[in-house]
Amino acid sequence: MVELVKENRLGGLLDLDASFVDAAKADSWWQLLMLHGALGDGWRGEFLSYEASTYFGMLCAAYAPN
Repeated sequence: MVELVKENRLGGLLDLDASFVDAAKADSWWQLLMLHGALGDGWRGEFLSYEASTYFGMLCAAYAPN
């Protein structure tokens, strides 16, 4: 996920195998897919941070129009 956001490739979410997503217990996959659809090619992401201080990670990014 960090690589996809850093490289501004949210479309890569569509390439993830569903069994991988299920095994990872990723609760934000669907929301990120919706973000990808809503943003289209008109927005650019900026990776801000990623922390995994407990059993789950938190990613922060900012999006702005191109």
